Amino acid sequence: MLRIEFPVGDDNEWTDRVATHEGLSLLQCGEYGATKAALDGWRVERGIFIANGDEVGAFQALIKRLPIFGGGLAWVNRGPLALNANTDTIENHNKMLAALKAHYAQQLGYYLRIAPNIPAEDPPAETTAPMGFALAGSDGWASAIIDLRQSEEQLRAALRGNWRSTLNKAERAGMKIRTATEGAGFDEFVGSYQSFIDDRAITTSVTPALIENLQTRLSPENKLSAYLAHDNGKLVAGILIARFGQAAEYLAASSTDAGRRAGAGQILLWRAILDAKAEGRMRFDVGGMDPDLTPPGIFKFKQGLGGTPYRLAREIETLGGHPLSRLVRWRVRRAR
Repeated sequence: MLRIEFPVGDDNEWTDRVATHEGLSLLQCGEYGATKAALDGWRVERGIFIANGDEVGAFQALIKRLPIFGGGLAWVNRGPLALNANTDTIENHNKMLAALKAHYAQQLGYYLRIAPNIPAEDPPAETTAPMGFALAGSDGWASAIIDLRQSEEQLRAALRGNWRSTLNKAERAGMKIRTATEGAGFDEFVGSYQSFIDDRAITTSVTPALIENLQTRLSPENKLSAYLAHDNGKLVAGILIARFGQAAEYLAASSTDAGRRAGAGQILLWRAILDAKAEGRMRFDVGGMDPDLTPPGIFKFKQGLGGTPYRLAREIETLGGHPLSRLVRWRVRRAR
């Protein structure tokens, strides 16, 4: 079995450490974990997996302990992460999952829930059931990836016809586009986003509070970037892009009717994709594209980028040895 070590370091050092790990998402970055701890009362633990003296993977877990009685919940979202392509195998992932179970469920008695960072084509039901894991929840996370190693011409050619036509129209219209990672421009995006989700009664995990707290923790090269489109002096659309490791991700957006008619969303996203490519990022994630869960208009908009769809495996769970593990599982399932 793999050995888990818990390295010492701050949030930015952790993100730097896992920057080139396979399939890194924002949810496994140190600054995101610290933000969840500050806003929602989680405790963050970060570990690396060691095999024969060599590191083969890593994980960030969010922990909530039960007061007085002990036990609690350990939640690993979009992890564990394989170190590189050589260790990104089902065999190694299963060893990492077994090590997590041994530490959190068997040793500490926690209810352990994991959203594995493996494709849905490699179903955990077939490989993890012998280890005592069970499927939990519905289908895994679905989105699409744009390969930024392509040329700008190839990226543009991959855009779907209507999407590309709207982009062409927006480019000719001459809207004023600006980006901001701080100051009045960033605040303008957050304010417009707050109004956007309030007006439409949208429930989202990407709250303005999370955005603002996270931004204070990120290193300069990984700051969230707000892209703003103004037409006739008025803000008509904005998007927010996360940057981490080799990737960038479409995180949040606000828009007006005038912005949608003018193709502001298209020109902002296209600019963000080209900026991520210029920074040397290798992939751009559209930030969720599920045919069953994403509203049809948003699904069609993201689909127009021409990315490659993917779906991750379903969540898995295992009860710990603590007597209250079943109660913790019941509360988690009810909350979800």
